[in-house]
Amino acid sequence: VALPAARPGQIAPIALPRAPGIIDQIFTHSDWDGIFSGALLKYFSPLARIEILTPRRLKWGFRNLARSADKPKRLFIADLPVAGDGDLPDIESSLIDLARGGMEIYWYDHHPWSPLCLETIRRDCKDLIVDTRVRNAAEIVRQRLFGPDPYADKLLGLLGNQSAPEDAEWGASWRRLIAATQSSGLTSDLVDLIGNLAANRPFTVSDRFAINRMAEEETRYRKFAEKRHRKETT
Repeated sequence: VALPAARPGQIAPIALPRAPGIIDQIFTHSDWDGIFSGALLKYFSPLARIEILTPRRLKWGFRNLARSADKPKRLFIADLPVAGDGDLPDIESSLIDLARGGMEIYWYDHHPWSPLCLETIRRDCKDLIVDTRVRNAAEIVRQRLFGPDPYADKLLGLLGNQSAPEDAEWGASWRRLIAATQSSGLTSDLVDLIGNLAANRPFTVSDRFAINRMAEEETRYRKFAEKRHRKETT
């Protein structure tokens, strides 16, 4: 039975178990919102498997999961809209197979969807929230799956570059590491980063190297920008 649709801008938390033995699946995007949505979901479900997808690749993610013999009980999707009505038949077919097999599907996004996509996808989701008034999907995930939770708030603050003063160094380091990892272009590195961010693991030696490299690049860019500004104003 699907949960009642949330009103735009009014996202109440739902009661979902966070038992450590539950193995879930996460589909998310590779941009900043997708990374933090994935980290919040991984924090919520520590044993969840993560797959990085694009809207165009989403139908293949569903198709592969529907054909898999090792299906999770729950599938969480964040920051991934349906690419277009043309992809809808393939996605709907996979969702029907997954739902019939007992999988619960939770889908959270802030991009515009067509009325046809919303109506069709909602039929096979346990919970679907698409709210374009919200700045990012991570905010929907945080509001929907968590009650009071300091670390969930800390993650959302980091996404918005609004970390508390005492977390300033921690936040700057994570932002530099995320930027460095995104520039590597390796999906496996992003999956590892999301897991580490979710668990708030200490930085490794290689992490520190990447963080320091990004800090040096920021310093060089700032000096270049200042030098250019002086030339343009003299």
